[in-house]
Order: sequence, then structure tokens, then C-alpha cells
Amino acid sequence: MKKIERSVLYHIVWSKPMIHAGPELGVSGTGLKKICQRHEIPIPPQGWWAKLAAGYKLTRPSLPIATAPSLERVTIGSRRYLAEGGTGPVTPRVNCSTIVPEAKPLALPAWIERTEAALRARRPDEQGIVRLKRKSAPRVSISADSIDRLTRFLSGFDVAIGEQGWKLESSDEGLCVLVGLEPVAFAIEDRLSRKLHQPTAAEMAEQARRKRLGYSFLSDTPWPKYDHAASGEMAFIVQGSVNDGLRRKWGDTSRRRLEHALPSIIESFAEHAAAQITEREHWAERKRRWDEQAARRRLEEEERRLNQTRLKVAEDVDGVLGQIAMLGRVIDHISGLVDIPDELAAYQSWCDHQQQELHGQVSGRGLVNRMIRAGVLKSTL
Repeated sequence: MKKIERSVLYHIVWSKPMIHAGPELGVSGTGLKKICQRHEIPIPPQGWWAKLAAGYKLTRPSLPIATAPSLERVTIGSRRYLAEGGTGPVTPRVNCSTIVPEAKPLALPAWIERTEAALRARRPDEQGIVRLKRKSAPRVSISADSIDRLTRFLSGFDVAIGEQGWKLESSDEGLCVLVGLEPVAFAIEDRLSRKLHQPTAAEMAEQARRKRLGYSFLSDTPWPKYDHAASGEMAFIVQGSVNDGLRRKWGDTSRRRLEHALPSIIESFAEHAAAQITEREHWAERKRRWDEQAARRRLEEEERRLNQTRLKVAEDVDGVLGQIAMLGRVIDHISGLVDIPDELAAYQSWCDHQQQELHGQVSGRGLVNRMIRAGVLKSTL
């Protein structure tokens, strides 16, 4: 695993095509592109190197400032690592020496016996496919004629994962391979063959009836364009992330059968486990940054509302002070009169009482109580 500065990686990807730079760093060109995107590093657009070779004068964009300090250090490592606990140092490339037996073994592991029994107990669908979807069995969709072959392949697969020290674990995605502590799900399916549908006599009669009645809202061909059926060609699928650039599917070809791809399949489990860990850590980091930004926005919003409340309290206090000053002027005016009738004296007394009450509202304790009611301060009681 390599750790380099973001600026160094920027100069690397602009010095040579990613298809060459990636393998030198231990990843694919696609993987290097995704690393650059995660670390906000601009990459050459499509056709950049061809234009450069043709003599065009091109200007590369400058490296923008990273939005987070954590993006300044880039970790680039081969995906071929597995960790106790999900993260850890790079381990050597897995080495699978197991081959698929040509004959069904006399003794099979319990999980393979359960899988075979469940498949034989099921009835094939209209395409000739037998499907199995259980927590304690791999996801399987194969033809009934391929069950024996599947059993032989799974027996070799079981020996191969045991050779790596891995185990099997039940999950909602079906049976998974536990690489270290990282579960990687898989599935086995039969490739469907496709051929043009040959309409039956009943379908032809239905077509004639529709044309005769003029059913314009219905198709003139009441049958599917193609028929799909089991081909007998098996394919193995690692159900890892679809965005990590890793190979996920192996199958029968004109040159070799699926059984010969077992070493490559076993190797891919270590790669997919590493990719899953990397992707999970990436999204955990992004979630942490999102949470920090959300928390910062909440604090800013709370501060804004608090300031608005403080201003409202200040406006209210200013209004009370204005009333106190007004009442004081009225009291002084009445006191300056030569002849004060009893009614005016009573009013002066009321103004004085009212002024005292208002003074109490904006005194030390009264002002604190007002701020507590407004939410500017918290009560200590």
C-alpha cells in the first residue's frame, strides 16, 4: 500500500496516460481515475494524449484546494489485501492450486449436499431453470441438467476457499465467503439462449381475431419476439460493488469452461473484499464530512435565531425604557404645576407606580427573567 501526497499524484496523472500510471501504482487505470475523483484531483479528458501527440498546445487545469485536510494524503494500494477486522496491511496475492474434480466426490460438505438436495426437489420453470434463494445456500439459477456439474464445481470451490483459510457464512444475500472478516456474496447461474419465437396455432388464431375485431390498442403479434431457454453454460458471479472496476463474472467460453477459471475466481474474492472495505471506508469518511457540515449548519442556524431573539429582547427593553422616560416626564410635569387637583394627583400616583413596575422589568433580575422567557438565557433553577 502506498501513501503519497495529493499534489504528487496530480503530477503523475498529468505526466502519462492512466492506463500506464495505474499499474505502476498497483491499481487499474479505472481504479486510479476513481481515486483521483475521490481526492478532487482533475484528470486529463478523453482525447487529451492524442491531441498532445498531434502537436496541439494544451493547458492543464491547476490543482484546486482540497475541501478537507484528509484529502491531501492519498492511499493507493493493491486491492489484494485482506484484514483481520476489516482493515490492515497488504497480504500476498492468493495462490489457488485447487482444481475442480472430474467426478462427483463420494463425500460432500454439508452445505453442498443441502444445495444439491434443494435444487433436485424444485421444479424447473418455463425456461428450464431451477432457482434457489436461501440464506444458507448460494444463489443459484441453473438448468436441471447442470446440477451434477454444479455439485462438482462447488466441491472444488469449497476446497479452494479452505486452502485460503476462509470460511462460509449465511447472509440475506445467500451464502458468502468470509475473507478475513469481510463477507463477499456470490451466485451461479445458467446463461439463457435466445431464439426467435415461432408462433403457435393458438397465437396465430388470436392474431387473426385481433385484426378482425380491429383492436387497435392491442399488438398485432400476441407473442414475444424471442424465446429464452437454459443453454447449459454456467457462469459464476461475485456480487461485489459494480463501481470498483474489478471483474465480477466468469463463464463458459468457446476456449475454456468455468471450471478452469477457479483460481481467478478465488483471487477475485480477496480483491473484492479489499474493494468493499475501501468503498465502505470511503463512504464512512464522506458521511463523517456530511455530518460535520450538517452540524456546522445547525450551529450557524441556532446562532442566527439566537441573535434574532437577542435583538427582539433589546427592542422590548428599549421600548420599556422609553415608557419609563415618558412616565418620568409626565410625573415631572405634574409636579411643576402650581395647583394640582385631586384627580391629577391620583394620575401622578398611578404614573409613579407604573414607572416602578417598569423599572422592575428591566432591573437586573427582571431583565434576566425576561431573557430566560425569550430563550436567550437558560434558567439555573
